[in-house]
Amino acid sequence: LLPEPCAILGVGRRTWNDDALRQEMRPFVQDRKDFSPEAWDQFATRLHFVSGDFSAPASEAYATLRTQIAQVQRADHIPDNVLFHLSVPPHLYGEIVHKLGMASLLQSQGGWRRIIIEKPFGYDAASARALDRQLLQIVSEEQLYRVDHYLGKETVQNMLVFRFANPGFEPIWNHQYIDHVQITVAEAEGIGTRAGYYDATGVMRDMVQNHLLQLLCMTAMEPPVSYDGLALRNETVKVLQAIRPLDVQDDCVVGQYGRGTIEGHDVRAYREEEHVAAETTTPTFAALKLTVDNWRWARVPFYVRTGKRLPQKRTDITLQFKPTPHVMFPLDQGGQVPCNSLTFRLQPNEGIQYTFLAKQPGPDICLRPV
Repeated sequence: LLPEPCAILGVGRRTWNDDALRQEMRPFVQDRKDFSPEAWDQFATRLHFVSGDFSAPASEAYATLRTQIAQVQRADHIPDNVLFHLSVPPHLYGEIVHKLGMASLLQSQGGWRRIIIEKPFGYDAASARALDRQLLQIVSEEQLYRVDHYLGKETVQNMLVFRFANPGFEPIWNHQYIDHVQITVAEAEGIGTRAGYYDATGVMRDMVQNHLLQLLCMTAMEPPVSYDGLALRNETVKVLQAIRPLDVQDDCVVGQYGRGTIEGHDVRAYREEEHVAAETTTPTFAALKLTVDNWRWARVPFYVRTGKRLPQKRTDITLQFKPTPHVMFPLDQGGQVPCNSLTFRLQPNEGIQYTFLAKQPGPDICLRPV
């Protein structure tokens, strides 16, 4: 997936050098079954590190970064194309981009400069618009990439192919055949060392208003005119505009994880995590019932839920189809016929699962889901 040639420069406050970064990164890949020491050694030469403080003046750490980028480009004959991925607290986005601009790191005569920022993009609508204005004073819209990494997952992209490249499902992808949609992003781990970020953000800003809404849009959107960023964005916006305002009292549940056991290990409650206030009300779990008020999805509820310290790590999207209007076969499950369902599993085991009814082998007509 990486172009040839290329290099990756890490920037942070740690007093590392290139070798220290490479040693820290190796454990993340060496346990993979397809790990190759030779391939790692070749890749590791592309990893570099610049030690510096983001809050320092542009003439200090940012000037050092500019010098290091130029040195790596010359040594490895890399074109003058640079992508800045800001994996930092969101409140630093504006300051960092401003100082990158002051250090002449966002202009190039012979290549391009791009910036990636991830959620949360601001803390509410007003702060998001303010951040947008601040960034666009320094870079152009074409340089700025506001990304949600969930959209890069193979199964999410495959959902669009499944719907729009195969004629068998799109005609029944609507309120006439679908009873409801469930979107689940369950995490077994807690907040780890992210207390400072998470307690100020909570599950709504951390997961619901980005990851889960994007998955909902991928499920509910109309066919785009083409597979490109602008067309996909336009259809995404239409879905968001059609979502009915949430009835917080009746259609929303939030909570915090408590002390318990997961996979035989005792785990702490959220309020017992390090650097979390004892009386914090920040939610770590949310379940919502959303409705999309348009022709395709009228009266179809979308149930979205996400949380930390849940029994298992699981991310999937399930479309539950309506039952057939009349069943001519004998029923042996209390008169209930299991409904068909279609599940897109994003993790841990990516795949697509379609569950439908079939006859169980034998002389009698006995229906079983397969």
